[in-house]
Amino acid sequence: MIRKRVINLSHKIEGSLFTRNSHIISISGEGIIFYNGGIKKVQPNVAIFIPPNVLVRFSLKSISKSDLILTTYHVDGMNLSCRQEKTMNLINAYIEVNILDLKNKNTLIELINLKLDKIKNNKVLCNYEPLEKKINEIINKDLKRKWSLEDICNLTYTSKSTLTRKLKNSQTSMGQIISNARLEYATVLITNTSLSVDEISMQSGFNSTSYFCKKFKEAHGFSPRQFRKILAMNK
Repeated sequence: MIRKRVINLSHKIEGSLFTRNSHIISISGEGIIFYNGGIKKVQPNVAIFIPPNVLVRFSLKSISKSDLILTTYHVDGMNLSCRQEKTMNLINAYIEVNILDLKNKNTLIELINLKLDKIKNNKVLCNYEPLEKKINEIINKDLKRKWSLEDICNLTYTSKSTLTRKLKNSQTSMGQIISNARLEYATVLITNTSLSVDEISMQSGFNSTSYFCKKFKEAHGFSPRQFRKILAMNK
């Protein structure tokens, strides 16, 4: 069952905090949250996952004359490390149901909680995390390489059908894992070096700078150059 806590804030707020636990939150306003060299664009009433043991910097403001409202969400016994995406989708559904205040609101919330219980009790969802971690480690050793499914199968001693099935059950793909690894490395380079966007694109394994910029913006909500400017402003 989802438990939520509502905190009233001022109209505009900036600051930083260290998280000891993971959190799922939503804000009634907009702004940015910065941690681990990455920036998340905050949209009104959209769930955000914040991992544990990170220093989080934030700049938030209300989109109306009223003060900001921060809401935290908690699901007892949920392991977010391997259920994060599914949980976030249901939390967003929960937020939307409450905002719309539908006639069948209680029934919909009950259904959402039932789905969360099903996810929480599904042990299979966590079984594939070690394989994905292994694939990520392999790819990170040579981000510029054109990795194929056969390459990964050979290095993980897994058949093609088994690997494909496991990735599908984890709602991911080889292409997604490779892209995420390259974007993560690119974010580190943007944050910690003065390399040009073209150089970062090449070193991260992207064949095209325009494609890299497109994927980067999809991931962070900002282009690489905008991202770097925001980092400079927050130093």
